[in-house]
Amino acid sequence: MIINILGIDHNVNEIDLIDDDVNCLGMIDYKKQEISLRKGLMKDLRSVTLIHEILHGILEYTGNGELNKDEDLINRLSTAIYQVFKGKKELITYLFF
Repeated sequence: MIINILGIDHNVNEIDLIDDDVNCLGMIDYKKQEISLRKGLMKDLRSVTLIHEILHGILEYTGNGELNKDEDLINRLSTAIYQVFKGKKELITYLFF
């Protein structure tokens, strides 16, 4: 799958281990334009992790490097954004169609 973040396409893939860190669930590589997600994540956690990495991309590409380093903020925002949209087909349709 390819996701476009502010005009830059990123290939999304699932891999077994990311960055040799057993606790890492996802990572965005700006130079390779890739988002890697841990293979085997349950649907909800995979979705939150993808939103998390997209937020990193948005902050990086908008020049907000300091905010981009704040993992706690990004964790909270990714979970909140997921909860706002989860199961809300009417909201998604209203916003995007």
